[in-house]
Amino acid sequence: MGHPGNIADDFRTRHKRSMSQSLVRMETHRRRDPMKPMILVGILLAILGGLAFAYQGFSYTHQAKVLDAGPIRATADKHNHVSMPPLLGGLTLVGGIALRFVGARKSSVIPCLRVG
Repeated sequence: MGHPGNIADDFRTRHKRSMSQSLVRMETHRRRDPMKPMILVGILLAILGGLAFAYQGFSYTHQAKVLDAGPIRATADKHNHVSMPPLLGGLTLVGGIALRFVGARKSSVIPCLRVG
């Protein structure tokens, strides 16, 4: 067998190599993280655009005071509708899909490191 010092040197060399590979993996992971919010925003916009395009608006109900005279109080339910044009829903849907693909494309590109 070899000299015991060679085993320790071999271990240190392998340990340094694995540490440097781990650091490279961490750097690569760090570079991809900033684009993930763009992908999530794109997915959210696509969902909201699809809902706006499908429903073309939404309705809501709120209570309004009709009478407030001392101990006597009366309220009425008011129904309101907010309309959204289909063009707005379609543009939001297409924009969300485009933003999702642009974010995915940018996160898959890893810049080259230049030495010297």
